[in-house]
Amino acid sequence: MLVAALQPLLRLTVESTGGTPESASTISLHAAVLPDRPETLTLLREALTLLAPLLDEPAMRSGEGLPVLHTLVCLPNQLRGEGARPMAFSGVPLASHAVAVLDIAAGEFTEQIAARWDSLPLAVRRSAAQAVLGPDPRPRSLAGAAEAGDAVAAVALADTRLGRLLVLQPLRSRAPWREALEDQQRAAQQLGSEMDLPEALRLLEETGPNVTGIAVSALPAFTRAVGAAAPDPQPAFERIAQAPMAGEDALLAGLAQRHPDAVWSWMEERVGDPRLAAAALSFAHEHPAREPRLFDLILQAASAASAAGGEGAARLAGNLTWHLVACNQPLAQRMAVLALLAEQCPAPALPTTLEVIGFLLQEARKSSLRIDTAVAAKYADGLRRRFSESDQIAATVDFDEDTAYGAAEIASSLPEEFAAVASGQLLAVDGRSGLPLAWKRSLEKLPPSARERLVIAFQRRMDEARAAAGVSARVDLTAAGVLTVLGNGTTAWADILRQWASGAPAQRRQAAAAVQHSWQDPLWAEIISVLLSAGVDAATKDALLAGVVLPGMTTDLPDALQPRREALSPLLTDPTAAVRAFAADALHSLDVLEEEERRREADFDRGYRT
Repeated sequence: MLVAALQPLLRLTVESTGGTPESASTISLHAAVLPDRPETLTLLREALTLLAPLLDEPAMRSGEGLPVLHTLVCLPNQLRGEGARPMAFSGVPLASHAVAVLDIAAGEFTEQIAARWDSLPLAVRRSAAQAVLGPDPRPRSLAGAAEAGDAVAAVALADTRLGRLLVLQPLRSRAPWREALEDQQRAAQQLGSEMDLPEALRLLEETGPNVTGIAVSALPAFTRAVGAAAPDPQPAFERIAQAPMAGEDALLAGLAQRHPDAVWSWMEERVGDPRLAAAALSFAHEHPAREPRLFDLILQAASAASAAGGEGAARLAGNLTWHLVACNQPLAQRMAVLALLAEQCPAPALPTTLEVIGFLLQEARKSSLRIDTAVAAKYADGLRRRFSESDQIAATVDFDEDTAYGAAEIASSLPEEFAAVASGQLLAVDGRSGLPLAWKRSLEKLPPSARERLVIAFQRRMDEARAAAGVSARVDLTAAGVLTVLGNGTTAWADILRQWASGAPAQRRQAAAAVQHSWQDPLWAEIISVLLSAGVDAATKDALLAGVVLPGMTTDLPDALQPRREALSPLLTDPTAAVRAFAADALHSLDVLEEEERRREADFDRGYRT
């Protein structure tokens, strides 16, 4: 709380925003430097003096206090960064006297840190060393900063333990990325091969959080080399079993190079732990003969955890699911494992499972792989399980893009299975809802050939349901909307709509429901003419009128009015009076909407908000 409370005193710029009643839509931005007065530096010194005792607090050495200690030793960088940052909104550099004040304060606090150097945790020392580098024109290396008189840089250069840590977690520099990466990885591998395992484990305990850049790859290079050189893996097993440790995945991978039987025996006994299962999967591709058994064990662990209501089931399933995307096992085998996941995974993991099903189905299409019937059935069951949740948690499923991607790929590769799922759910909820919104967007992107097959399969399923037990009028109307989502613009869809439009009143209502929002399709005017010439009830006519006048919350149709006017234009010269009257009513409604929009824009320009 003290660090947060003192932040305003550690900045020299004041920034604000505001407006005026006379110009409500205008925002004025201001930035100013605090006056060049002696009390400015005094305030900074007083704030830093209050913070300095925190560097000595034992509570800051571990647990929740450790991030605060990292923040404290980074204050010199924060202060100098404030001086290097241009003034907001204008880009004008901060005045030199303000930069000097900040640099004096940063230097004084740096000396406070250096005086306590040996008492600070190793990872905090690394953060402190990073904080004294830059910004320009300050040196970007510890040697340069020490030569310029920086106290922290001087003690950091003499710190042997820190020097080792900086091999596997190097400081950020401006060296060319590729050269620096290769050099650092070689140095990390060399150090890892030379250190004994217990000493390396102690060093890993002191690694710092939130490292970026080259350090991200240097640490795994070090731990893999440590594992590959270790004569006995047992100390590593004991430490990793206790709690997460930096670089543990690469450490286990290195141990598996030298002690494969011991490592895999130990891992297989512990795959019920999502953390260790993820570690095993991270290097399983290096041991392809052991991979299938690992899959089976993780499936069993996920199933047991799910049955027991454990939180780890979703993590286990998710780890295995994503591994199947890029692993080198045959595609048919990966698809079979994914089918078991679709059947067994807990509900929270199902969207990811369906998304990856989509990835593998796409891969199967490209390689012309025939999909096993049992696998296809399990994929459909997984989709059905997720779809059935839309009746209880519609908002979650409606905006679930992961499931939507998988649903579209299942529809493209397995149209009969998708049609069975869509028609079955429609009947189960008695037409209260159709397809989720995200599914609609994904399905509309499928190629016409795939959508043609979907329309035929879905219509056949609905005809079978009507013949077997009959369906309600609500189901028929919702099914007509689903048919348009699946096949809008296809030949099969157009044939069905023409048949309905020329049929009995109930079929005409289906045609109206199917074509309601399809005014962008050339078929729309033809179907509207046939329907209105034959006669429809008032509710159906109102629905058709709303379909062309209002975009609809469940569509991605454009808001522009001119394309709607153009769609209505052919109806103005229709030989049937009812059709012409419908077009005139629709155009009048569009004129009213346009006038209302002009009024809102004018109010907005005057500063009013509605």
